[in-house]
Amino acid sequence: MKSINFFNKAKQANFASMLNKVFFICVLLMAACKSNSSQQVDVKSFHALLSSEKPQLLDCRSIQAYDSGHLPGALHIDPLQASKDAVFNTLYKEVPVYYYGTPSNCAALKKELSAKGFSNPVEITGGIAQWQAAQFEVQATPVAKLYPNDTIPFDKAIQGNQLVLVDFNATWCKPCRMMQPSIDKIREQRSQEVIVYSIDIDQHPEYNQKYQIGNIPLVMMFKQGKQLHRSEGYLEETVLQNLVDVNK
Repeated sequence: MKSINFFNKAKQANFASMLNKVFFICVLLMAACKSNSSQQVDVKSFHALLSSEKPQLLDCRSIQAYDSGHLPGALHIDPLQASKDAVFNTLYKEVPVYYYGTPSNCAALKKELSAKGFSNPVEITGGIAQWQAAQFEVQATPVAKLYPNDTIPFDKAIQGNQLVLVDFNATWCKPCRMMQPSIDKIREQRSQEVIVYSIDIDQHPEYNQKYQIGNIPLVMMFKQGKQLHRSEGYLEETVLQNLVDVNK
């Protein structure tokens, strides 16, 4: 093998230039590998993460598939529907967002996340199928509480003489889930004064246009066909109880 003469300045400069190029290429390859590895995680790795943290997690399958069983803590999102923006607004852009679902929906969701400035979207490879195969916990969506114990349909009840309180919500809405115990408590304790309905707008989209629902939770009150109250956003239990007192 021919030795390199480092005392020749021209050869020394060429050799240094070559090393710089090699180093630069290696850095690019390492960055690419790191980037690729950060964009995907298998179900076992995510399960380990889930045992110690509460990551931001999205399920981009159909609502029917989501309701039948999803990863714990997952929010449902349809990347092809306008309602996706409401879900995006509940997430932090600087924190990793994990997602799983059908290949086409995952591709669409990844594109949407990147376009909206989410710095680290991570796909869970294998999705629900491999998650169930590993016998990890799966959550199912509770049955919608449209008419929990009442035989009177909501549209008919609001025409009656008794006060009606309705809470429009969705499973992916964190403030909705926080307020649900208060809604349930009023329904259980004050059934003689108010009829309470809890309506999931994803499962009953016919009310979105009828009541021009833009933000949830949305609390409305009716009596004798008249709207007595409308408020968007989370309400404390004391506020809800006071609304019943004022309007009953």
